[in-house]
Amino acid sequence: MPSTFTNNGGIELPADGEKDGVWGDVVNLNMQIVDRLTNGVGAVSLTGTTHDLITANGTLSGDGQYALVVFGGAPSGTNTVTIVPNDAEKVYFIRNATAQSVIMSQGSGGNVTIPAGAGAIVYANGAGTGAAVADLTATFVPDLSNAGITASAAELNILDGVTASTAELNILDGVTASTAELNHVDGVTSAIQTQINAKQATVTGAATTIVTNNLTTSRVLVSDGSGKVAVSGVTAAELNHVDGVTSPIQTQINAKQATITGAATTITSDDLAVSRALVSDASGKVAVSAVTAAELAVLDGITASTAELNLLDGVTASTAELNLLDGVTATTAEINYLSGVTSAIQDQIDNIPAPPELTQVQVEDDTSTVFGQVSGQRLGQAVAAFQIDGGNIAADTVDGSSLVDLSVPVAKLETGTSLETAWVGAQTAGLSIRAVGSYAFAERTTTGTNSFGSTIAGSLLRATDITGTNGTSLSLGTWRCMGQTGGSGTLWLRIS
Repeated sequence: MPSTFTNNGGIELPADGEKDGVWGDVVNLNMQIVDRLTNGVGAVSLTGTTHDLITANGTLSGDGQYALVVFGGAPSGTNTVTIVPNDAEKVYFIRNATAQSVIMSQGSGGNVTIPAGAGAIVYANGAGTGAAVADLTATFVPDLSNAGITASAAELNILDGVTASTAELNILDGVTASTAELNHVDGVTSAIQTQINAKQATVTGAATTIVTNNLTTSRVLVSDGSGKVAVSGVTAAELNHVDGVTSPIQTQINAKQATITGAATTITSDDLAVSRALVSDASGKVAVSAVTAAELAVLDGITASTAELNLLDGVTASTAELNLLDGVTATTAEINYLSGVTSAIQDQIDNIPAPPELTQVQVEDDTSTVFGQVSGQRLGQAVAAFQIDGGNIAADTVDGSSLVDLSVPVAKLETGTSLETAWVGAQTAGLSIRAVGSYAFAERTTTGTNSFGSTIAGSLLRATDITGTNGTSLSLGTWRCMGQTGGSGTLWLRIS
């Protein structure tokens, strides 16, 4: 007949004649199971939300054989622990060391919930599918109220950590002092009575005059005729006047001049006329002058020397007349060109006769006879032909009359050439700066571009160099661009 097993602990019960030669193994295993059932502590790690607490027959593989079960791990929520099998009666000491509640269940009957961090003694009745689990904790843990204890758990916890003996605690028996009164001993370093007995019973000496009434406020204290503390007539404010004194006051006073002498004697009694410059008078005393402070302030900021200021001596021009020089860029030498002018310069320039204009000139052959037209105020008529005559141009009139001397000086007219290059160069080189026909390397003083052949007023140009260093304004006339510029320097020709 095969072995059977106890219903609640799974202990093997060998039948008669069974386990021949292996009884020792069976007994040893059963003893281990009994040890677990009575004193064993099992650590069970929970995961998820369910777990089976199994008691297996004849084996140590299950975790339901322990008397005390400690649940640990990290369940994802409230974990339902089912006691298996459902027909075994079990008593467990449970400790829930997880962060979730644990529900102990065996069948469809009642369950027991053990909060996180709490413990309980539970009983499973093994009633099969309808089995129930009950909480026996209250049954086995004594009710302190039956012992007359009315203190709450929080009140009982006050004793946690108390090291005083019963006799030491009993010192408080009969104390009527309040907490505030007891706190007056805070900071006492030795026996209070001993310290009191060591103090003087009554005040003596100089202080006897100040033990009953308050003193007059804010007075300097002195010793009176009896050597007692007393107030003086000197106030605290008066005493403060000696603050900062570094040597005997009377000595310092005696060292001061008794009366004012010297130049200051004229200003010791009356105030001076207001806002005047001060001078020394004929007696060497301080005196006021007729110069007001406002007039004196005119000199504020003047950096000119005496010699430079004296340049104004004898000037009769008005401010408006002096301002005519404001903005003038011409040099002294250029302004001196006005010397001897007797009338308006522009009018004189406009009345100068225009020179003869030579147009449509063509050389026919080596005889120096050319054809074309000559016009101008000096000729006054059209001509059919002209030729060189002793260095001057002579021309035939349209009606074929004799040559007319135009008195236009030339060096030479040769076949296929214009006026001699050397002569033209000499005339150009003799031009003064900014003169009509002169050239200048300059840049615009305003934003914009100029293309080859465009014109601009000289007042919008200034001399420059290829590095962009600015110079004098061209200022006069109209100039033609002989290059290309978008703001940098280029070559310009004055045309009017």
